[in-house]
Amino acid sequence: MFCSHMTAASTAPSQTSHSQTDLGAAPACADDAEDWARPLLERQLWILGQLAEGGLEIARAIERQATDDSRAAHEVVKGDLPLAYARVARAVRLTIMLQSKVIADLQKLESNAEIDASHAKIRQDVARPGLLRERKARIQRIVGRIAWAEGEDADQIEQVMRETGEHLDQDDIYGDVLSRPVSELVALICQDLGLKPDWPHLTEHAWAQAEIASGAAGAPLAGVMARAADTRRPAAAIEPDLRPPPLAGEVDPKGGRGMQAADGLG
Repeated sequence: MFCSHMTAASTAPSQTSHSQTDLGAAPACADDAEDWARPLLERQLWILGQLAEGGLEIARAIERQATDDSRAAHEVVKGDLPLAYARVARAVRLTIMLQSKVIADLQKLESNAEIDASHAKIRQDVARPGLLRERKARIQRIVGRIAWAEGEDADQIEQVMRETGEHLDQDDIYGDVLSRPVSELVALICQDLGLKPDWPHLTEHAWAQAEIASGAAGAPLAGVMARAADTRRPAAAIEPDLRPPPLAGEVDPKGGRGMQAADGLG
């Protein structure tokens, strides 16, 4: 039987980061185990730390009772002190073993996250060449249609598309083709090739509509949309003149004198 009046056990460093929620409760809305596995393991590690500290405090209190001559003043256990000490020490050892297991689970979780990130990077690197070819081909077709709209013949259009591909290969000038909006790349290439895109007309094309809908429209399309919004904005209403008419002999701010003065009645 324990009769201890122990001091508060020292807390683990991560104590303040854990809410006082049910140990086994996981968020019901979690779609992925990793969303709640880490905070749950950290919570378990903190609780085990509290248990280990509490058990250690009890073991020290039993030790003080066994070595202190005035047992009545500091009585923690009634009965077999060595047996009580052994049981508490065993509980502390088991708690420490559980701590080690939770730490290993956390490390495994971090390792899995790193592996997943590595796999995602590999998939991205594998897909990048195909995505790059597709983006370049799309820009070539767009510039080719712009050249056709300006009346260029088939040979000139083919040359324009070939030069567009060569321009897109110059990363030091045009940057990462996959990270920049298509409209900005089209505008830069048309400027270099001497073409003048009809941007209000291009905004009706599917690629432009998709770029606008993405919320990351390039400057050419964004400018067209801003100008279109200005033209749709209603004109400001003209406020009526609520001032009373001028009296006889007064000068009207709008010009002329009062009505009576003007009629020669003032």
